[in-house]
Parts: sequence; structure tokens; C-alpha cells
Amino acid sequence: MRPGAPLIHLAIVWLGLGLVTAFVPSLSTVGMAFGGIVGVLALIELLLPGWRRPVVVERDAPDTYAQGVWTEITLRVRADGGRSRKLWLFDGTPSTSEVEGQPAFVTVPDEGWVDLIYRIQMRRRGEVAFGDVHVLHRSPLGLWCFVRMLALPHDARVFPNFAPVVRFSLLAVQNRLEQMGIKRRTRHGMGKSFHQLREYRDGDLLTQVDWKATSRQRKLISREYQEERDQQILILLDCGRRMRSEDGEITFFDHALNASLLLTYVALDQGDAVGVMTFSGTDKWLPAMRGRGAMPKVLQHLHDLHATEAPSDYEEAATRVLTRQKRRAMVLLITNLRDEDDQELNLAVQTLRRRHLVVVASLREPVIEEHLTNPVKTLDDAILAGSSALYLESRAESIASLRGRSVSALDLRAEDLPVALANEYLALKNAGKL
Repeated sequence: MRPGAPLIHLAIVWLGLGLVTAFVPSLSTVGMAFGGIVGVLALIELLLPGWRRPVVVERDAPDTYAQGVWTEITLRVRADGGRSRKLWLFDGTPSTSEVEGQPAFVTVPDEGWVDLIYRIQMRRRGEVAFGDVHVLHRSPLGLWCFVRMLALPHDARVFPNFAPVVRFSLLAVQNRLEQMGIKRRTRHGMGKSFHQLREYRDGDLLTQVDWKATSRQRKLISREYQEERDQQILILLDCGRRMRSEDGEITFFDHALNASLLLTYVALDQGDAVGVMTFSGTDKWLPAMRGRGAMPKVLQHLHDLHATEAPSDYEEAATRVLTRQKRRAMVLLITNLRDEDDQELNLAVQTLRRRHLVVVASLREPVIEEHLTNPVKTLDDAILAGSSALYLESRAESIASLRGRSVSALDLRAEDLPVALANEYLALKNAGKL
């Protein structure tokens, strides 16, 4: 129980009158009368029955959330005791969330329920918990406030933002993948797996012609091939401290997770199997799985992963990959390269290439590129611009070194990563390199 704002304001006025009466004694009666009236009103409201009676609150909240996506939550309130109430409500939301519409004032009617809707955005993946709902009861004149805490425990999970996956699915159904920038190429006559025989078409290669079938049918018959299925993709995620860098409102690691989800969906849709391994501070291993049922398992596996403070150890990761991934696969390493990584990374890549096809995707910090475009006005600006140019040049040399060893290497902004990975996978599959 505590005094409300109106009672505090009246008390301040009464104290002000007390100061005035020190100089104008004739107003002492007015001050005493005012104080008496305020005291009686406060006592009556304090003893007035009904306004402190309990209320019933229910929370309608989902069990799963997508990181960085605004979600609506509904608090349903009903007066217990058949009397209208004026209440302030504040839900016990997770500390890692951002909330709009809280706390909120609501007038609860004497009958029925009233809904209070607010929005929440989860900033961190993993397990989260909602706590008590704080209800502040106001007396009819607002002279008193009474705080009640209602236990409404609720556990939920925050997953990576899978909106790009959902959008890909919808566009795939409508055959409009080009809207996302994902290019699906159809190859005739150059695939690894035989599909069917059909009549010869303009543009078919002579190597596609099946001469035995042609002689039997007395017309040109071509073999049609399709992309080989049941191949394996291993996503190798760097959980080191470099992935804690931020691009926008989320970290590089979160961008990498979102891109991994899209690539997983694309590969599963192509009939391939997808596995995941993490390194540098977190060691998680998910063997390659195929089929639409694999997508929820990948989500479950990735949803509570975070970047650590550990350094990136590429050689150790390569050794573990060779130990665990026996079958040839496309190993996709997602990291944030530095110029000092050149020797260690090349050794790790050569180790992996003994058995696997290796793709390296490195994320660029946009803030470093911005240093080159900012105006140079002071010596510090010049030093910053020069060091940024030197860093980017060294980084470009590292990427060129990988490509010089016939390794697919991507150097791109985090926002471009999802579509770039999907396109690279489809291009390598289309070329028959898997």
C-alpha cells in the first residue's frame, strides 16, 4: 500500500499552506481545515471496501518466438467481485526482450473480460521465462495504490529468425525464387544421375543422344539427367569472439544462423542431407539428416547457440570434421576472417580438401568500409582511413589466396549472406562438383 499521486499533491499543497501560515497566522484555520478534509478523505478511501479485491489475469502468449520479430501478447483481465476497477498492469517479461505498450492503464468493467495487448521483441535466442504480472490497484479517487503480484510463470523458446525460410518456401511454391536473388539453373544432359529418355530437342548435345533408342524408335532420342540427390552438406559454424561483431541490431553469429537455416531448407528441398558442427568455444555436432522432418531438428539444435569469447581455431575444427564426417560432403565454413588467419586457415582448408569440397564464407564489417568514405579532417582521421585500407587489402589477399588454391571463397556483408550461400550451393551442385 502506498499513497497515490493525487494524495501526494494534496499533501504538498497542505505543507505549502503550513509555510504560508507562518507569515499569515490568520490562514492557520484554513490550513487545518484543508488538512483535516484531506485526512478524512484518505481514511475513507483506505477503508472503502471493494477496490482492493483480487482480479483475475490470464496471459495469452506463444511458446516460441523468432529473434528480432515483434510479437503480440494479450493479457485478459476480469474484476473479481462484480465491481469496476481502475488498474495499472505490468507483465513480468524476460530481461532480454524489448517491450512496447507496458505498463498500461486499463479500466476493468464490473462484468466480463477486457483484453490488454502489448508487443514484445526477443533480442536473444534460447530459453526465456515470463514472471509475475504486477497489478497496481487505484482507489476511486486515486488517493491510494495497492500493488499485487500474480504468479503467471511461462517458459518459452526463442529461435533464430526463420522468416527468410518461410519466404523462400512461399516463393518456391509460386516459382518466383528470382525475387530473392536465388538462381535455380536447369541443366540438360550434364547431370550425374540418369532421369529419363525423351525426344531430341534443339540445343541438346550429341553426347546426350541415345543411339540404341534412336535406332529402335527411328527418331532421335536424348537422355535427360537430373541433379544427383542424397549428397551431404556440413555447415561449420565459427562460435568464436569475432562472430560477436554486430551488423545492424544483431551479431554476425545471428546472421550466420539465419543464413544456415535458409541453406538448410534449400538443400533439403534438393534432396540432400544437412549436418551442423560448431567450433571455438562451443562443440555441437548434428549428423547429416535429410527430409522435411530434419528442419525442426536443425532449428532445435541451433536455437540456443551464441558466440563465445574463445579464439577461432580452424585447424582443430578441420581435424574434428575429418573424424566425424566420413562421407564426402560440401563443408561450408562461416567465419569472420582476419589477415593473420592466412596460414592457419590455408592449412585447415587443405586438411579438409583431402576428403571434402570446401566453401569459406567470411563476413565483412561495414564500419571499416565506412572509414574509407568518411571525410579526412584530422591526423586521426587519416590514420584511421589508412589502417582501414591496409586491413581490407590484407583481407582481400587472404580471400585471393584461398581462391588461388581452387577454394570457393565468399567475402560479403552479413545482409547478403543468406542468398549468397544458397546460390553458391546451387551453383556447385549444378556444376556437378558435389
